Amino acid sequence: MQLIESSRNKTIKYIFSLKNKTNRRKQQSFLIEGFRFVREALLSGIKVEIICFSTETGDESRKEIQTLTNKEIKYILVPPALFARLSETDTPQGILAVADIPDSTLYSIYRKGFRGVLMDSVQDPGNAGTIIRSAHALGFDAVITTKGAVDIYNGKVLRSTAGSVFHIPVVDGVEDEEVFRFCKEHDIRIITTGLNEGKPCYECDLSGDFLLAIGNEGRGVSEKIKQMSLASAFIPMPGGAESLNAGVAASIIMYESNRQRFSV
Repeated sequence: MQLIESSRNKTIKYIFSLKNKTNRRKQQSFLIEGFRFVREALLSGIKVEIICFSTETGDESRKEIQTLTNKEIKYILVPPALFARLSETDTPQGILAVADIPDSTLYSIYRKGFRGVLMDSVQDPGNAGTIIRSAHALGFDAVITTKGAVDIYNGKVLRSTAGSVFHIPVVDGVEDEEVFRFCKEHDIRIITTGLNEGKPCYECDLSGDFLLAIGNEGRGVSEKIKQMSLASAFIPMPGGAESLNAGVAASIIMYESNRQRFSV
């Protein structure tokens, strides 16, 4: 394991660079931080390039991570002060990793009975992470984001997925026209969401072959996507709340889809 103490080191500069979205896309790599998150990544089979430990990290913790890895991974040690500069959290756990962005495409995610979520310019990291986490938990096939949505490999989004981002395909930054072609080719219905638009979600067919469009927190689903949709669903709110945030609304409708698909 290599000890690196200088911020001018090539590997350290590379890790620093991945805090920037443009560099993440250029390198097709992103940062993972924390023992649980790194462990989840390794167990998922995603390709990990580098694992960086703080010198304060205990030997037992290091050994536990190393038992999950292979010889192709580069291990480095850095002093606590340098690790704090690499970290994106207020209380670093002393471990971070560099992983490859998975090569997911629209045409690799379809299967019969497809259920997916389209995040249409969703901006809030917490909402995006919740949607990915719920889609994984509820057995959906994929999450798609349009251009203009929050970067999925932003640290805040990643942490809010609680590791689910490693277990469900996420195809991000897709043009609307690509989504429409994908849906037309596979006869997938686009179902939009909104306040009191269309039918209550329990009256919509959510059993399969659909893409649930969740809109931007301020503007909702774009007019372009609304025009291409075949149905619209809303969540009745007898308690009188004005609205639900995007992550909660998506999760409720995904749960309703499961109720319809798996009810006896």
